[in-house]
Amino acid sequence: DTDQDGRGDACDNCASLFNPDQLDSDAQDGGDVCDPCPADATDQCNQGGSGGGNVDETGGVVSTPSGDVTIAIPPGALSGDTSISINGGVSGFQVGNGSVALAATLGPAGQTFDVPVTVVLKWPDSDGDGFVDGLSPALAENDLLLWKDGVQIAGPCADFLPGACTTACCDPAANAWTVQVVSFSAVVSTGPGCGNGFM
Repeated sequence: DTDQDGRGDACDNCASLFNPDQLDSDAQDGGDVCDPCPADATDQCNQGGSGGGNVDETGGVVSTPSGDVTIAIPPGALSGDTSISINGGVSGFQVGNGSVALAATLGPAGQTFDVPVTVVLKWPDSDGDGFVDGLSPALAENDLLLWKDGVQIAGPCADFLPGACTTACCDPAANAWTVQVVSFSAVVSTGPGCGNGFM
């Protein structure tokens, strides 16, 4: 039992990383904590924007290798060991004629928390010009909207700046949305006029 999670290596779906719940969301013969695309059996996700880890009742942080998505789980949010996953750049997201600045599916799907957890989602703006990198048509950071399960929960960004926001805040200087959630699902930041036609 290399990772000391109570499962012998021969029967452990992720023998190198602690995951006593053995959660395997995409049923692809590997636990979420060591799957490069925890919610995508085809592994076609953005692997730099995906990842996983085990968190228990003492809390913890799970983030993607790229640092684009970070989940901070406070003590008391979970009752025991739970495999937490982030699946980024999911190919199934469709947003009509609009542009997607970032997309992540947080798991396990439907996971609820006894106290809110903090999710930080960052978009790229390497030249600091106020526009999300690499999108056509261009997408201004101040126009970004935030969606959860197809429902707009915040935006535009310019109306949700620190000091004028509560559970969802947009910080163009940090190129990031910070949102408090009590359950996991798909979270997407888009430009205006995209509607809720993704997923």
